[in-house]
Amino acid sequence: DEQSRSDLEETGLLHITAVSGLHCGFLIGLMGVLLGRRRRLTAFIGYPVLLFYMLMVGGTPSVVRACVMTGLFLLGPLLGREGDAPTSLAAAALVILLANPFAAASVSFQLSFASVAGLLAVSPRIYRGLTSLWPARRRWTKTLRAFVVGSLSASLGAMLLTAPLSVFYFRYLPLVAPLANPAVLWVVPVLFASALVLTFLAMALPFLAPVLALPELLAQYVLAVAGALAKIPGHAVYFTSAYLTAWLVFCYLMLAVCL
Repeated sequence: DEQSRSDLEETGLLHITAVSGLHCGFLIGLMGVLLGRRRRLTAFIGYPVLLFYMLMVGGTPSVVRACVMTGLFLLGPLLGREGDAPTSLAAAALVILLANPFAAASVSFQLSFASVAGLLAVSPRIYRGLTSLWPARRRWTKTLRAFVVGSLSASLGAMLLTAPLSVFYFRYLPLVAPLANPAVLWVVPVLFASALVLTFLAMALPFLAPVLALPELLAQYVLAVAGALAKIPGHAVYFTSAYLTAWLVFCYLMLAVCL
């Protein structure tokens, strides 16, 4: 509903509802598990599945970008080559712009590529910096550190390059996003996989329909977290004043000086 969509937008969680690399990664990851982690077989079957998935969800720039990048990742083992994320990102842009040069003006195109560029260029540096501040000796603390720091660095890396676009197009910036993503992202793969698998099972075996309560509960958890965080004062900055825009420009100028 409109309130749920507003909560997801204002907490920086709306990206989990836009079909993109997150969902394509879940799809191929789930296929890999079901196929016994056989990379070549996953690649052969993954290509037609990705194509069908892309067409099924409407072929938006974000999903085309994700499918091209995932397809190149799958192609590597078949050719005995290593994957290269920046090359895959550039290839995805080339494919989309060859088909439609005007896609460069699309908000979806710009946000999708900016977020992935942030994940590739910025997030690893943030991850290394935060990891050095959190010493961990035991295995469980290392696992916890990897999850928390990984989620936070991914959120900050993507936000760094998408923030100017969000302000320009939507006039607001969700400051609570680095907190919202770690609170929710651990649920999303389970939600995606359980909804996909259990829906097909319930179609084949109708008496299993009650098990669909699991993805229902997970989806309600995501919406509950978004609703709670959206009630925090100052969860987002609304750029209704020229002073706020000047503040954001100043922040990026200082960042450029530091770099």
